[in-house]
Amino acid sequence: MLAPMQIDIAPQAVEILIDNWRDGVDMKAPMLDEFKIHMMQNRRSILNNHARAAGAWNLLLSCATPVGDGAEFEQLRAKIRAFQDWAKTELAKLDAL
Repeated sequence: MLAPMQIDIAPQAVEILIDNWRDGVDMKAPMLDEFKIHMMQNRRSILNNHARAAGAWNLLLSCATPVGDGAEFEQLRAKIRAFQDWAKTELAKLDAL
């Protein structure tokens, strides 16, 4: 049997990353016009990458056991699932165009 490994995850750091990624795609973050054009031209691939990243995080966390009551852990997992759902919904909107 494999020995468990303890890792520490800063939930706030993951949440900030998710918020920044989403704000970038939604054009809510301040950016140069050239970058806005890049974000619009590459929206599909960016959203695909976000959905895959969230899926990888979900896979990793599905193998984890929180220390303590686990409420913060479950909140983080819910935030990641919501981010993945958002990316998939945005992809579906692009497909509908």
